Amino acid sequence: PPRRLGPTHSPVFVQVCCGSTAEAFDYDSSGVIIGPDLVWRGYLWIAVRGANRDPDFRNRATVSDADFDRIVRNVYNVLLTRGLQGVNISAPDP
Repeated sequence: PPRRLGPTHSPVFVQVCCGSTAEAFDYDSSGVIIGPDLVWRGYLWIAVRGANRDPDFRNRATVSDADFDRIVRNVYNVLLTRGLQGVNISAPDP
């Protein structure tokens, strides 16, 4: 397109965004892919630092394990709460 189309452009049928982009907007429906950086093991969600693609998060000297866990959960929380009428969730991890 000749200009950047943001989430406020009408009609938006498909919008790909990250947590910081989606944070300020609500959508009628949304879809979230829970990546390999957050997996379900037993009865717990586990944040997997090595599966995260952000170079700042891969370095333990930059972000502690506790902060990494909190940040990953917060990003998914933002994404999962943007759909006003529904959210489709997909996760590649079985």
